[in-house]
Amino acid sequence: KSSLVIVGLFVVIASSFLFKLKKDLYTKPLTRKRWHNYKIIRKRLSSLLIVLFLTVPSGLCVFMYGLNQPYSIATISNLASDKWANLSHEEKMNTLQTVVNIEATYLTISPITLKSTKLEDSTVGQYSYDENVIYIDSEFMATSDSMDVIDTICHECRHAYQHSVVDMLDWSQDSVTTHYFYRSAQQWKLEFSDYRNGQLDYDTYYQQSIETDARAYAEESVYVYMEFLEQY
Repeated sequence: KSSLVIVGLFVVIASSFLFKLKKDLYTKPLTRKRWHNYKIIRKRLSSLLIVLFLTVPSGLCVFMYGLNQPYSIATISNLASDKWANLSHEEKMNTLQTVVNIEATYLTISPITLKSTKLEDSTVGQYSYDENVIYIDSEFMATSDSMDVIDTICHECRHAYQHSVVDMLDWSQDSVTTHYFYRSAQQWKLEFSDYRNGQLDYDTYYQQSIETDARAYAEESVYVYMEFLEQY
């Protein structure tokens, strides 16, 4: 949305500027020089508009997600498919920890530690609230595509954010427990107190608001990282 606003403002300003130039062509004596200058300016503005369409979205992603940090750009580029497959376990962990750091900064939550381990059943990622640690299944990380792993990492980062939101609110206030503005947090708190892990009823687990919210955030985040990789 921010990208569209910026590009839209440029289009309005550029169109107004070109309209004034074109009006001058009809109201003032026409010369080869003035016509030549008009065509050059029009061409340059058109080129600049194309550049903005191509770079503004990824540029905003860079700054909004913290990808502008010097160490991040080179590290995040490891997520490219041709690089990811050749990374060692340690290199993958370092790359993913950088992703976790970026997400924590973007979500304005406390730093989270990433650890790899063998998780039970079909679980590929898990956030521990008590430890403030994200666990990633070591086999899943070793054999999966980078974007699948990023989806899991961002999903768990979102759970950390949900816990942070619930913790920061004063639940002794009636407005927090009843006002529609806090509806999401109210539901998150309720579900955390009676979390369904899917072992007995997968549909109930899948439809919990904390899970639907985390899936939506992860999907959006994967798009951001893919867009970044396309530019860098």
